Amino acid sequence: MGAVITVANSVGVPVTSANMTVLGSTETLDEFLEEVTPRGLMHSFYVTDQGGLNITWSHTEVFLGGTVFNLAARTTNYALTDDSVNYLYADLDGVIKVKTTALAYPELLLARIYTYNGDVEYLLTELGIFEIATGNHEFLDDTHDAAVISGLFLEIDIDGTNANDYIINVGEYFLYMHDRITVPSTLYSAGFGHGDSNVKAYYHDAASAWITKQLNGIEFGKWDKDDGDADVDATSPGKWYVGWIVLEGTGEIEYVYPQVEHNNEKQALREEFVYPPNHEGYVVPLAKFVFVHGEVAFTTNAYFIDMRPMMVIA
Repeated sequence: MGAVITVANSVGVPVTSANMTVLGSTETLDEFLEEVTPRGLMHSFYVTDQGGLNITWSHTEVFLGGTVFNLAARTTNYALTDDSVNYLYADLDGVIKVKTTALAYPELLLARIYTYNGDVEYLLTELGIFEIATGNHEFLDDTHDAAVISGLFLEIDIDGTNANDYIINVGEYFLYMHDRITVPSTLYSAGFGHGDSNVKAYYHDAASAWITKQLNGIEFGKWDKDDGDADVDATSPGKWYVGWIVLEGTGEIEYVYPQVEHNNEKQALREEFVYPPNHEGYVVPLAKFVFVHGEVAFTTNAYFIDMRPMMVIA
């Protein structure tokens, strides 16, 4: 919902941002903008090294203290202090200044320039508000598509009701940096009355297209051979396989049937993660299920390996 702006004063008084309130509160528009709008560069800002200790800079605009300041460019050389960190900044005077001591609010950093032995060694210009937001989003999106905050570890159901039962424990994860999702502890089992939560399982149909079916627990002895038939196939004697368990953005657990046959356990352990089709980037890898043909229950030859991407939050 957008801000509802009303005239605070009586009729006939000029309407300004200083006498308008936001959402029916006593907060003026000026106060609201100063408190919620990021202070910083509104447009790109450039500093040019003119040789030696001399620099010039471009025009820019900044938002600072609830006010937009139009900062003039400098086209004549400005001589920096040698062997120092020179800070270019703006304050409530609305002009660009330079000093070599640390800044304090409401001073706004525009650039920092490192000088040594009569020359500019390194020049770092600050980014604009939009550029910062975009850059932060791209960085976090690339490095933390989905990350577990706590819990969500997968374990075998030890009560022995069914040989293929497993539990996803309660936990939380971030998706695309800002969606914090909580998932309850859930038992996945084919046993009626013992928990019959479904897992969406992916495999290939007769036309080699990805399709899904509902699966309870783990299905031992099956893999997705993709050989032109309509269903999964029986495993082969002496072969090892890896199935994949992921958590989708909706909190739904999904399983990808094994896609490859391996001659031994070591080969199986080296297999790269297989995501459900078109899912990479918005699902959390939880575990891989490693097993050899012939196993019908969890053993040392049929086991889970934790794959959760963990995010540590202090």
